[in-house]
Amino acid sequence: MQTGVLKYENNTLQVNRMGRGSRLLFAFHDFGHHAGVFLPLEQELGHKYTIIAIEIPGLGHSVWQQKQVDKLALVTIIERFKLEFKVEKFDLLAIGFGALYALSLIEQRSEWIEKVVLFAPDGLRRSSWQSAATRYFLAKGKIKAAISQPDKAEHKLKSLVSWGILKKEWLAPLTDYIKNETVRNTWNRVYPLHYKLVPEIQKVRWNVKKNKLEVHIYCPEMALVLKKDAFKFAKKQDFTSVQLLPEADLKDTTTLMQLSAAIFNPRQ
Repeated sequence: MQTGVLKYENNTLQVNRMGRGSRLLFAFHDFGHHAGVFLPLEQELGHKYTIIAIEIPGLGHSVWQQKQVDKLALVTIIERFKLEFKVEKFDLLAIGFGALYALSLIEQRSEWIEKVVLFAPDGLRRSSWQSAATRYFLAKGKIKAAISQPDKAEHKLKSLVSWGILKKEWLAPLTDYIKNETVRNTWNRVYPLHYKLVPEIQKVRWNVKKNKLEVHIYCPEMALVLKKDAFKFAKKQDFTSVQLLPEADLKDTTTLMQLSAAIFNPRQ
């Protein structure tokens, strides 16, 4: 593995480059991970792929000085690698939060992409609890009050649900956000930095169908909302599959790398 930096305007991205293959695979990590999570793929795929794993700003060692990471910046950065490696197309791998990057690339430049693997992807619907907690002024105020008065948190959150500001399925992650200061500080830093990177999901679906992208989506068996969104995304898509896994498997990065290797380098 080679670790280097990429400059974009006044921003510095840390990049892990693995393998020496002629094909190009971009990998985007999840909340709580670093780009090194993809290192096992070097042995499995390095003969076939060069893997570019970018440390996501706010979650790793990359430093993003501008107010937001936007889609123009993402496309420009990815195009640099595309030109450097002289490839017409590349593949994508993303886990959780990293799917915002993969789905945004499909929205913006689907003609560059062939195969996509997404594990428990964020971004299959536009609204999110993170936006409510960090950007929506009324919700922010109520959630801030809940943090200062944890004994009243449940009541305050349920009132926001009754008003239609929050969705019922957001209560569990929002409760974790309220109770866990580390989680709260990270999301307060990361989500405002990425809110412009939320994909237009209908455009993503259209581009998947138009360009016949091969898309593999893995969801936790018990994540009812994510499953619903994933199957809706895959509906009438000829080359999109949805598979359900135990939540423990989706938290096991070794399992995720094994599944990824089987897709990107299938045994004949």
